Amino acid sequence: MGAERDRLADVARAAVEAGDWTRARRAFESLVERDATAEALLGLGDTLWWLGETANAIRNLERAYRLELRRRRIRKVPVQGQQDSVTPCSATHCPVVMPTS
Repeated sequence: MGAERDRLADVARAAVEAGDWTRARRAFESLVERDATAEALLGLGDTLWWLGETANAIRNLERAYRLELRRRRIRKVPVQGQQDSVTPCSATHCPVVMPTS
């Protein structure tokens, strides 16, 4: 299963780089069916966004974010002079400003 997952991830990355959103969607959906990791959900969410499926994109991006929170890979970073925190989502995405609790 690991080899197939790696192959699908390679297909998805290549499709994204080529701007082939339909092929990327199929690959990311297959990845999510096998193992709904935050990375697979993030890729699917981004791909759906580019396909104009905003609501579905946001659902997948939120699922990815929740998984990351559970894995404690995301930490709130204080922003000087603000009462909000910046939460880095990944190395390739802009930070999201979240209210502090």
